[in-house]
Amino acid sequence: MKYLVLFLVFILTVSSLSAQEKEWKQLTGLLQAEAQYFTGKNGFIQFGKSEYNTFTIEKFSVTDSLVNFKMKLQDRFGNEETAQQLEETIVLHPDMKIHSATIDYNYAFYFENFPNEFFLLLEFEEAYPMIHQIINTFKDVKTKEEDRSQMEETTYQVYFPIRSKNREKIFKAIENYQLQTIKKELENDQNH
Repeated sequence: MKYLVLFLVFILTVSSLSAQEKEWKQLTGLLQAEAQYFTGKNGFIQFGKSEYNTFTIEKFSVTDSLVNFKMKLQDRFGNEETAQQLEETIVLHPDMKIHSATIDYNYAFYFENFPNEFFLLLEFEEAYPMIHQIINTFKDVKTKEEDRSQMEETTYQVYFPIRSKNREKIFKAIENYQLQTIKKELENDQNH
């Protein structure tokens, strides 16, 4: 009887993990579809929040374990002597839990098609920091000389550009993932 109970607990744990993985893949699949749509898109940077005023998303991809994007920042009026290329890679922690999901209406970056295109901010629990690699390249517009720096830190948040028409699907996928992630914890809390 004892072995049967242990076996049932094992089966429930495995099925819960596979359901959680399924929901995570569903969410990252939706975010990857948005990433493909926004690759090559141009946008603006709010006045006073950067020395640059436009951006171009040159590369953007989302998998179940990585977020990678490359963005070019520049001055559309030609007043700045440099342009910046920013490449970021975020390694998603396998045990992470979403703390909150919000639309950041006051994010420094925005698209001409706002409010139909905007940024989703996913914040994760601090117990699971994610590796955040940043490569900054400043290029002199006239001489074409480059100054490159690289750093690595941890982060708990990721911004994703999304379209308003897909917002409901994305938030439903977040909710489904959260239900699979915290449901077991809440059930365990009730039994203690």
